[in-house]
Amino acid sequence: MHDRLSRSVELFNRCFASQLLFLTCSGFGFTLFSTFGVIHSFATNAPEDDRRIAMVNIGYDGLLMITIVTFVVFSSLVNDEGRATAVMIHKAIAYGSYDRRTLRELRALSQQLGSRSTVISCGLIDFNWEFFYTVWFLV
Repeated sequence: MHDRLSRSVELFNRCFASQLLFLTCSGFGFTLFSTFGVIHSFATNAPEDDRRIAMVNIGYDGLLMITIVTFVVFSSLVNDEGRATAVMIHKAIAYGSYDRRTLRELRALSQQLGSRSTVISCGLIDFNWEFFYTVWFLV
């Protein structure tokens, strides 16, 4: 069971992690660009068309931020569920009474989850709220 779960998370990481890292970093760059565009359009005597374009950029940035936040929420949920599953297995071993075979399988799964939990990442960083806050405050 742990092997299948690990393989599916690794497959997701291999297929989508670089695209999601690029989307996240470029999204925060676009946030900077659109925010300073709005500030510039209202701070100077910019034409009305420039102000409208700046406001449209803010709208597009909002949609991009919704996409990024949605991804971070779901990847954090997957990471948290992996940790919660490990705790649940530990409690099942400690408080349950099972036959030898089931207990051996639960202990093996517990060791596997404890040593190698499922995490959505790109190999460089884990996609979670800490990453989101770090990138947001660097921008």
